[in-house]
Amino acid sequence: MWEFGSPQLSRIASRVKSQQQAELLTMLQLLLPGTSSIYYGDEIGMIDLPSEKLVPVQRGAMQWDDSANAGFSGAISTSIPVHPAFAHNNWDRQYNSQRSQLKTFQKMARLRKRDETLSSGRTIIGQLMNSTFAITKYVKNENTSAENTYLGAFNFGKTDMALPIRGSNTVKNKELHQAMVVASSSNAEQYYYHQMVDLSSGTVTISSEQGVIFKLSF
Repeated sequence: MWEFGSPQLSRIASRVKSQQQAELLTMLQLLLPGTSSIYYGDEIGMIDLPSEKLVPVQRGAMQWDDSANAGFSGAISTSIPVHPAFAHNNWDRQYNSQRSQLKTFQKMARLRKRDETLSSGRTIIGQLMNSTFAITKYVKNENTSAENTYLGAFNFGKTDMALPIRGSNTVKNKELHQAMVVASSSNAEQYYYHQMVDLSSGTVTISSEQGVIFKLSF
């Protein structure tokens, strides 16, 4: 089972360099084979409570909205603390935004549910280049040719990268001029859902701390 967050660990968005990197890790987690476990609040990028003695810092109340107690409870006060940033980072705000970490998570979760390629397909991880890499997911039919193929490109670095994507025969045999965007990180505004992208150059440009998932055609 793949798990980045849990009741025993500091929140992933507090452990890595930025909330954007935490979002990329969640996207990557949902591309990996097998079972994934997402700790509550990680889908919206919740961070550790500031200096808390009542509960572990990773166990703050779920930030549902910007109402009292972040919508977690209608009580005047609760024994479970609420992070002070709840008004700016909450489930309702992200749900009603055109682009958000929650929207990216929902797209990835739905895709994983619809297509077993993500959970059961073969996985090829490309070479790491300046904190940037690609991951390919595919299944093979009875004729041993790849059917559904997905290509994920991730940039955990601070500079834009032109990432080579022809690292495997699975990708080489695809029509790269008809790659379709099926998910992208909330800050990757140059990519949108179901956008058709020409990757026939053999590279994909990924900006700093961004990720994008393509579905490749035959």
